[in-house]
Amino acid sequence: MDRRRFFQLFTLNNKHIRPPYNIDESLFKECMECDMPCVKVCEESIIHITEDHTPYLNFDNSGCTFCTNCAKVCEKGVLNQHLEAKINSIALINKELCIAWNMTLCSSCTDVCYPKSITFSRMLNPQIDQNTCNGCGLCKNICPLSAITIEYKK
Repeated sequence: MDRRRFFQLFTLNNKHIRPPYNIDESLFKECMECDMPCVKVCEESIIHITEDHTPYLNFDNSGCTFCTNCAKVCEKGVLNQHLEAKINSIALINKELCIAWNMTLCSSCTDVCYPKSITFSRMLNPQIDQNTCNGCGLCKNICPLSAITIEYKK
C-alpha cells in the first residue's frame, strides 16, 4: 500500500451515495484494496469509483433496481445481500420545475416508484414520503423536466 492510500484510510469521504446492502460506512475503506467487481456487474451501470477508490452511485443515467449483483460479488464483505435494500440518499422534488406542481398532469415519477413513496394530492402536487423512500433514484431519470434530485442522506 502506498503512502497516499494509507492516509486515505483515515480520511474516507462519507458524503458519497453508496451502493445498497451495507450498514457501516467505515467498511468502504476495505474497497481501497479491491478490484471492484461490483462496478462490472451493475445492471444499470450506476456504480462508479471515487478518487479514494471506493464505490459510489451515480444516478445521472439510471437508478438502482436492487438486483443484488453488487453484493453477491463483493469480495471484502462490505456489501451483503441479506441486509436491507436501502440507499443512503433521499429524493427531492423541485416544485418550480415539476410540471405536476405547475398544473399539468404527470405521474411519471410515481409510476416507477416501487415502494410507492411518491403520492399525489388532488391529482397534482407529488410528495415524497422520506420514511418509505428507498433512495433508488429511478424517479430522477424518468422525470421529463429533471425536477427530481437525489441527495446524500446520513
